[in-house]
Amino acid sequence: MSTEPTVGLFVPLPAQEGKKDDLKNFLLKGRELIDNEPLTLQWYALEYTGDAYASAPTFAIFDTFAAMEGLTFHKEGELTKSH
Repeated sequence: MSTEPTVGLFVPLPAQEGKKDDLKNFLLKGRELIDNEPLTLQWYALEYTGDAYASAPTFAIFDTFAAMEGLTFHKEGELTKSH
């Protein structure tokens, strides 16, 4: 199986009012769950603020996979179920 990414997924996650810490904790827990997904090559969680698209804190997840099979497995995985 190839270990070069061919498929990516970018998921913006705007923090709702008063829920920033909850979202951060979800992402920290998510890191642990992703470790159990062998088809996810890379997983990044990020926070950004004050840009042209977001005045409030916004988070995002970016994942990469070698093939669509990995993306499908990820979308049906524990992280998605826990949110």
